[in-house]
Amino acid sequence: MNNTTRKNWTAKTYEEIGEFCGVGVDSVKRWAGQGMPSKRSPYKLDKIVQWLRKTGPWRARNAPSNTSDPLLAGPDTPQLERYRAARADLAELEREERKRNLIDREKAHGLFIRAAHVFRSTGESLARAYGPEAAKLFNDGLLEAIGIVDTLVLDDLGIDQP
Repeated sequence: MNNTTRKNWTAKTYEEIGEFCGVGVDSVKRWAGQGMPSKRSPYKLDKIVQWLRKTGPWRARNAPSNTSDPLLAGPDTPQLERYRAARADLAELEREERKRNLIDREKAHGLFIRAAHVFRSTGESLARAYGPEAAKLFNDGLLEAIGIVDTLVLDDLGIDQP
């Protein structure tokens, strides 16, 4: 590959194109059949990448645009702004979910309950070692912590507490 300047990068073979683009030779052959530019060596990599992004297999198929959602068309109104903000919030949540930065509320609640059981057995060990008053203090603290977690979950669900 000629690497003098990015605009002049070239490849001599389909193998070099595939290596540059991170694909196999079969993909490059398929691209050639789909209209990949620069069909003779030396292959101009900048032209191939432009083609891949504009009309080739790398083009954005689901890129958001105002024309794809009829609800986004029309004059700006407070309702439209709320709709746009809601869509942006949803997109952010989906992004965080894909990045695995979110945990399901019910799963988190179950994990807290399992942890509470571990702590409760610790309280029982405290009772054996230091008497029932130590275990009672520990278990009272645990019940308060469980109540806090339950309150958070119920508040998040919009459920009024008894």
